[in-house]
Amino acid sequence: MPPKSAASTPTKKLSPAQRTHLAKSDKALTPVSVYLVAYNVASAAAWAYVLARLVAHLASDTELWSIKGALGIQGWWDKLLARASTGSADFGTLTKWVQTAAVLEVVHSALGLVRSGFGTTLAQVFSRILLVWYVAEQYPIVTKTPIYCTMVFAWAFTEVVRYTFYAAGLLNIKLPILDTIRYNAFYLLYPMGAGSEAYLIWKSAPYAKALYGDLGYYGTYAIFAIWPPALAFLMSHMHAQRRKFMRGGKSGKKSITSGELSDAGFVGTADTPARRTRSKVKAQ
Repeated sequence: MPPKSAASTPTKKLSPAQRTHLAKSDKALTPVSVYLVAYNVASAAAWAYVLARLVAHLASDTELWSIKGALGIQGWWDKLLARASTGSADFGTLTKWVQTAAVLEVVHSALGLVRSGFGTTLAQVFSRILLVWYVAEQYPIVTKTPIYCTMVFAWAFTEVVRYTFYAAGLLNIKLPILDTIRYNAFYLLYPMGAGSEAYLIWKSAPYAKALYGDLGYYGTYAIFAIWPPALAFLMSHMHAQRRKFMRGGKSGKKSITSGELSDAGFVGTADTPARRTRSKVKAQ
């Protein structure tokens, strides 16, 4: 007797996760799904461009004047730090507008297009908006440091992976290497991003005092104090997500519609103190 084909295998022998996957693979993309795929692909491309600009800036041969350079004793590390200190002038405006586009994720949540909670999404997105529209705009001198580049690098790399991950999930495309990066890179990228954000906020306190008095000064330190516990919560959450993935993701149990917190920002939780809503189709 010939072996049964996959098509003739009784559905009841499949696991719930496998049945869900088969059901999704038979569905055509809805207009909402098409929009969310386009949004995720465009966002991934935009952040990839930010990342490319950052790398190009750091790799530039442009000589920046310095005392060590004038004396002929400037090493490659000194040159790299000097270029990193001017990153905001090169790609700061680009970063600001690409990050601002994430406000659409708040709209997605408000309209019920994605599963992320509105309050959490709002807090996550505007934690980064605080950096690009308040700290960087009001106190540009604060961004003249290599720490600005480490922040943008963490944001950009995280977002390229995150948005690609969502787009692939919506299209039912399995990319093991993408899963591996997503569930391991956060151990380095999230502390880097959150630490950089916190440092820039902390450095802005004296300038906030000059403009807004004691209210601006102590208010800035109050905001700064939120970052460490928010990062701890975020890391704990993502570690739990990684544990779930390692147990079941490789067997197909991980779904794009799983209830993860997003990677948008650090206030309110999840994926970088830096983030954001998940661009996933709402569960039917």
